[in-house]
Amino acid sequence: MAGVLITAHGLRAQSVKPPGTLLRQTFEGGDNLWRALGQNAKVSITREAANVKEGQAALRFDYPVEAGKLNALLLPTPGGVPLQSQSLRFWVKADYATNLVVALQERGGGRYIAIFAAPENSWQQVELTPADFILSEDVTDPKDPDNKLDLDQVQSIAIADFKELFAQAANADITKLFNVKSGPHTLYLDDFVVSSAPLADASNVPAGTVMLDAFTHPQLSWITLGDVRLAKTQDKVPALQADYRQEPGRVVGFARRLPRWKLAGMAHLRFTITSAKPATLLVQMQAKDGSKYNYTLEMAGDSQTKEIDLPLADFKVAEDAKDAPDHVDLAQVQQLLILDTTGILGAVNQENSLKISNLRATAP
Repeated sequence: MAGVLITAHGLRAQSVKPPGTLLRQTFEGGDNLWRALGQNAKVSITREAANVKEGQAALRFDYPVEAGKLNALLLPTPGGVPLQSQSLRFWVKADYATNLVVALQERGGGRYIAIFAAPENSWQQVELTPADFILSEDVTDPKDPDNKLDLDQVQSIAIADFKELFAQAANADITKLFNVKSGPHTLYLDDFVVSSAPLADASNVPAGTVMLDAFTHPQLSWITLGDVRLAKTQDKVPALQADYRQEPGRVVGFARRLPRWKLAGMAHLRFTITSAKPATLLVQMQAKDGSKYNYTLEMAGDSQTKEIDLPLADFKVAEDAKDAPDHVDLAQVQQLLILDTTGILGAVNQENSLKISNLRATAP
């Protein structure tokens, strides 16, 4: 049985641990230092075999998704997270297809987040490095004096349903767009490990290239819009597969948060893509101030593999962002969005599947 002891000096495992382990919680002995945040949220230990990934026990978190209520599963770390931490690993299972977020809150500093897709009623392995956490800079987020993640200042680790944020709008169009399912929900957590052992890096990044997503982690760090089912595939290279229906009047897509400054000095957006059916794709960059810049991409279909090279200077101001500058400030881009707009442009009604791999930006 492995538990966790949190002291004023940091995190310490209570029992024998694999090499590199700084913290491990398996919940086997009923040990639980996680707290439920939210008026109607509840945390408990389950021993139901169907909801346990490893061993005989897992953590259960029950919470509502509704306007006016925000909930989170919280692990206090009053002594900070060890500076030698290089990876965070755990298994999670959600009762509906959603996006989850892991948040590291600094003491007197910023909130750093990592968002990923969780499938419905299926265990998802999650592997994160400190570099995967991005400073959250929404209006209500705390400011960070040095704009960098300081592990020894992290006072809590939280896991939450990211779609709760969209439920707060109490707007039917928004909840439908992000496929929010209001009501009571449950997620399960098992084998939570913080380690000094680095994750294997399967990407070989040449000079002058910034990898935006090599899809080497087991989880997909994308937010879905509309009824899109995401899965990771492994053919010759790891890829994201998006399955959805092209319908009249419907737009579907997926988005990825980026650290600001990630695209600074870059000149091209490059990736490999296949589309089972003809599709009109809108690739969009969004800056911190909300300005948006688009590039339209036509796909012939027939699952033909296509190498895409989009000059960043060719992105145009979006029609709903007329007050934005003519050219995007690449140092302020914080989100990349890919939309299939085929449905709103024509009377098409069919299933489609996209595969995207090796998403990167390159210098001139």
